[in-house]
Amino acid sequence: MVHGKCIYLPRVIRITRHPHRLSFTSSLSPGDISCGVCRKTVDINYGQYSCTKGCHYAIHSKCATREDVWDGKDLEGLPEENEEDEDIEPFVKIDENTIQHFSHDHYMRLQKNGGLGGHESKFCYACILPVIPSDTFYSCMRCEFVLHEVCAYLPRKKNHPLHKHPLILLPTPTEFYIFPPEFCVEDMFTCDGCDQLGCGFVYECTKDDCGFVLDVRCASVPDPLNHDCHPHPLFINLTKDCMHALWIEEADD
Repeated sequence: MVHGKCIYLPRVIRITRHPHRLSFTSSLSPGDISCGVCRKTVDINYGQYSCTKGCHYAIHSKCATREDVWDGKDLEGLPEENEEDEDIEPFVKIDENTIQHFSHDHYMRLQKNGGLGGHESKFCYACILPVIPSDTFYSCMRCEFVLHEVCAYLPRKKNHPLHKHPLILLPTPTEFYIFPPEFCVEDMFTCDGCDQLGCGFVYECTKDDCGFVLDVRCASVPDPLNHDCHPHPLFINLTKDCMHALWIEEADD
């Protein structure tokens, strides 16, 4: 027996929670598998989506086709894109300690081992967190532009479980932030992960009509997250009532 609406389930899909395509299958090989979205157990005797590359990864059919998880495209019969060929490097390496970052016109030099120099009270232009003497960072050789080393390596393109479309890293948001009633502020945005007003680098949806944005701190939260304060992995949870918040929950034992 099959529900009427389940007859039209797509055969092959892709979601941002997994790097490979997923195909619909009526059963799986024996073994315990947790759904990649809701984290509850997947019943291997019923239909679900599993990785086409053989990864130990599966998702309930209802979870996989949720509006906030799947982009609505059935990829059956379509050739796979070569994701590696589409990767964009965040900087060009000039020499061992010098880079040309995509976000800045001048060369930047690596500073480490407490070499803060004249950068006291400076803030990283990507994450807007302070640069402290123990940080390794890149500083512009001609102006005051500063990036933490880890922020300089932020990927230009990113798939994040909080959104169903790919995201691209930009030095500033493309949209103006509007303060009530109609006061426009450049370079500011409201992060759709934490709902906080921010500035700095931003991950924006690649779809022109979408408008989804994440600051680099929310975009860098791994899924799952292993934290020293808790013995179990934490997963991003999309089932809470608040739509504009980054929730994490403990996985079921």
